[in-house]
Amino acid sequence: QNPEFWPNVDPEFHFGLFDLDWDTFNQNLEGHIQRCPLIETLGIKSTVCGPESFTPDHKALVGPDVDLRGFVHCCGFNSMGMMLGGGVGREVASWIVDGSPTLDIFSMDVARFHPSSSRDDRWVEDRTHESYAKTYSVVFPHDEPLAGRSFRTSALYDTLLGHGCVYQSRQGFERPGWFDPSLAANHAAECKEYDFYGAYEETVSGLDRAVPTAHEEHAYHQLIEGECTFGWGKNVTLVEEECVAARNGVVVFDQSYFGKFFLEGPEAMQAADWLCTAKMGDSRPIGGVAYT
Repeated sequence: QNPEFWPNVDPEFHFGLFDLDWDTFNQNLEGHIQRCPLIETLGIKSTVCGPESFTPDHKALVGPDVDLRGFVHCCGFNSMGMMLGGGVGREVASWIVDGSPTLDIFSMDVARFHPSSSRDDRWVEDRTHESYAKTYSVVFPHDEPLAGRSFRTSALYDTLLGHGCVYQSRQGFERPGWFDPSLAANHAAECKEYDFYGAYEETVSGLDRAVPTAHEEHAYHQLIEGECTFGWGKNVTLVEEECVAARNGVVVFDQSYFGKFFLEGPEAMQAADWLCTAKMGDSRPIGGVAYT
């Protein structure tokens, strides 16, 4: 969990290698010998040690750049380049020649990140470290990152925290997940500053950045651990109470994190109908809402 960042890569480093860190390698070698004892007597003929590229969400960076027309990305494969290279190469070729890939690869589209997040070095560094640290972790459907939090918040962020709001991260935006009234005091449900899981002692290797003291208690982390399951999470009873309250009373949703589309032009309304698969035209009064 303690990789060394390399912020200033030499452009001439193509296919270069590093000297192997035997202290780190031996941690894996010991386990290897336990499973295959013959390795201990055969020895190691050669080793390969080089840099690897990781991304904030552990997915590749693929497709046209969001700012520079004609520049296409195909990188950041998170140690999966040999596995994904053939298929992704085919899709990139189609993207360049025909204007779009043949498959839905939005999860790899370089445009998937919100600019306010992807252009912030701190957010990229923290999220990328966590994606590396959790490389071999089980991917649970309702897990949440601890890194890169509170970068984008609504005007109600502190108010909802004061009521025990447990936030989730979407596109770098903090959206309400559910409420735990027992954590309403002192914003106890807030995700604390990322501590790199205690992997560094003083500074982040390669970044010369001070590391916050590892959290001895982190209520948000414990809450999310309770959601790391393929069944119902530990907090489902709280969600159930909210659903009942919404059905029998009045509820207000903070949907600030939703996307906003500003359409203009002679066919703007037809475009809105097509995007929303609903009639958004004259039948809707100004200020009206259509759920699509």
